[in-house]
Amino acid sequence: MTKEDETRNPTPANSEPESTAKREIEVATALMSIWGPCRGVGDAYLACVATSGLGMCKSIRYGFQQCAQASMQSSTDSLTALGSHMCSHVPEGSEERARCAAQIVFAQQAASQQQQNE
Repeated sequence: MTKEDETRNPTPANSEPESTAKREIEVATALMSIWGPCRGVGDAYLACVATSGLGMCKSIRYGFQQCAQASMQSSTDSLTALGSHMCSHVPEGSEERARCAAQIVFAQQAASQQQQNE
């Protein structure tokens, strides 16, 4: 698996199917937190690292971590809503519906990365 493949599908190739689904759902939820409410502080953290070095940005990193942790429930709710709207063909309440929604998030991530590379 190449580094690019790991970015698109952050699930280990040797993992069990259940843990694969759970991991995909967790990563998609985290991505939604990073893209949404934590975007500003995340960008500030990356800018700090780029200009000052990793060790100099602990206070900003702490704020970013706090934001990500605080917004996980909201992002989980958003992923559930996405699944309800875009994955209605999958039985409600199933892990597969959440996994379907996660795949939509990954597709959006891939499209954003491709657009940035053009």
